[in-house]
Amino acid sequence: MREEILKLRDTAYWESVWDKSKTYRDRSGSDGPAHSVELWEKRADKFKSNVKGDRGKKRTDEVISWLEYQGVCLERLKILDIGAGPGVFSFAFAEKNAEVTALEPTTAMSSFIKESNPE
Repeated sequence: MREEILKLRDTAYWESVWDKSKTYRDRSGSDGPAHSVELWEKRADKFKSNVKGDRGKKRTDEVISWLEYQGVCLERLKILDIGAGPGVFSFAFAEKNAEVTALEPTTAMSSFIKESNPE
């Protein structure tokens, strides 16, 4: 299990994950990134209500707890949250004093992040 955690800091590991995900997306019959953004623009309100409710909070807490149990110290960790959605994980990581950059291509999801963090 410790070996799996060490991979989290290995850039080559993340490059291979990214390459595999691109291969999968290319085979999935998707019309590409623009189609995906359009799809999430339509789903944004429903998705936000699912992840911001009690079930979403419970899931976020479970993920944070699991990471900490695995020995991941979030404090001062630099995190790039690609496809951040409404920012649920970005804000949870920031509450643990991680330095988070949230990237979200959809206007609707980005507006949820701005609503939650007016600074």
